[in-house]
Amino acid sequence: MRFVGALACFVFAISTSAPARADFITIPSKQTTAGSPIFITQTSVFVDPNNASSFRTCVSFKNIAQKPASFVTFTFRFDDMLGSPIAEQILHRSGSFGPGIVIEGKMTALGGNSDSFNNCVNVSMTSLQPALETVGVTEVRFEDGTTWKKGDPMPGAQPGNQPGGGGPGNLAVNVNGATGAGIDLSSAGGTFGTIAWVPGSRRLIASDLDEQNQTDADYGALSKCNALNGGGTACKVVVRMFGPQNRCGALALDDANVKGASARGSNSNDTIKAAQEALVKIGGTLAANSIVTVVCNTK
Repeated sequence: MRFVGALACFVFAISTSAPARADFITIPSKQTTAGSPIFITQTSVFVDPNNASSFRTCVSFKNIAQKPASFVTFTFRFDDMLGSPIAEQILHRSGSFGPGIVIEGKMTALGGNSDSFNNCVNVSMTSLQPALETVGVTEVRFEDGTTWKKGDPMPGAQPGNQPGGGGPGNLAVNVNGATGAGIDLSSAGGTFGTIAWVPGSRRLIASDLDEQNQTDADYGALSKCNALNGGGTACKVVVRMFGPQNRCGALALDDANVKGASARGSNSNDTIKAAQEALVKIGGTLAANSIVTVVCNTK
């Protein structure tokens, strides 16, 4: 195997001991799926000790459009430490992908299901250790016969319905019946943030702040939250922060963890008060620990 450096030592060790399972490798990753109807929830890279010519990369993803998809084209690129590409591969994934349903790839040695390997593609071994994996989506076909390609507006978007010039909509989502849609706030300045949370928990919560787009903020928060949850996929986006007027987000729960409320605003004090008042309005009881988290983008 031709990964070098620290990974080369690791590969040598697994090659000589020949364990029965594959060995997963930590490689930083990012996605370039802004505006895509497919959101990548997790990635993984692993080496089969019985295969010296390639390694395998996988994704877990969900369809965030409001109609079922039947085909997705994923692109994978691996860069070296200087940012130069050293390996690329394409995955053509077909199936039935309903809105909001996570399609799990092979994420751990024991996890996954019989379909999880269909979310994976083999990549030829490289002479350098990859320093970054970039995953993108270039095409999506839907069961109604329509097609989305990279650069197209989100299916179902309503032009002229967003601040910042009325561009196409972005990242429509449905979480337990609540529908939301991303908006283009580029002219409003500021950065983007997200709070992700496992419903009912006071500890399984994470945030990602000061990102340049909402897709990266969502991905960062969900990745951190799912990692806290043992690699599961139960985390949900509960607050999105964007621009100066919505740079802070908060989540409030009652003592019984039965009722919850979220808020966003221009500063932490007002955002906390808004979350508390929203909790009371739906019948929750305030306590000293009602505010589970409050975070703010720096601008």
